[in-house]
Amino acid sequence: MRQTPGLPDIYAFLPVPRWVPDGHASALWIEMKAEDGRMSEEQETFRRLCRERDVPHVDGTANAVTAYLVAGGWIREVAHYRMPAATESV
Repeated sequence: MRQTPGLPDIYAFLPVPRWVPDGHASALWIEMKAEDGRMSEEQETFRRLCRERDVPHVDGTANAVTAYLVAGGWIREVAHYRMPAATESV
């Protein structure tokens, strides 16, 4: 796709949660993967850097993204089949 190696697929802006006292906007990096998908070395480095700096980053299937959004309170109800397997990374 000619994008920078390691840069995730999606950068999403999320609504400001009610529990955030300063009202700063939230955002999330998303690296979409198939069930058996693997991250490149550059993608793993990007994820590590995000985590070291408390920058939200999710990698895995759409179910992993759904679980993150449920855990963070951005969505409340989802179909049971959209919840991720325990092996997905959030």
